[in-house]
Amino acid sequence: MPCVAVLHALSDAIASLDSYRACPSLDAPATPETLLRTIMRVKAQNQQGESG
Repeated sequence: MPCVAVLHALSDAIASLDSYRACPSLDAPATPETLLRTIMRVKAQNQQGESG
């Protein structure tokens, strides 16, 4: 159960980068590479939304 809470907390933290407009999906295990890839995807989507 604590593992699910940590995964959800990480997802919430990444969602905060886009003002919680979307909830990024994370799969276990949430490796540093997976987290970085998800962060970069959320930031790219945020930039596309602001320019478009």
